Amino acid sequence: MMPDKEKFPYTIRVVSEVLSSNGSSSMASTCASNLALMDAGVPVKSAIGGISVGIVVSENGEYKLLSDIQGPEDHFGEWISKLPALKRELPLFS
Repeated sequence: MMPDKEKFPYTIRVVSEVLSSNGSSSMASTCASNLALMDAGVPVKSAIGGISVGIVVSENGEYKLLSDIQGPEDHFGEWISKLPALKRELPLFS
């Protein structure tokens, strides 16, 4: 997402203060930070969109995939992933 050092030789720190603890809030922070960089004139490679995904497995092995997870699902889920993505690539996987 960030431009090459030759094109933009600066260090940037972006702070996002969120007062909740949901998968969607962390993705909102990611997207909002990207928009803030664009608004500040940083030549980012692309806009970012994101989603949080989780899986919950029952005792008998059945599973459900959850998208746009909330706090309890984030806490009790077997596997939680945050997927920020560009139009044609997945630069991060958390």
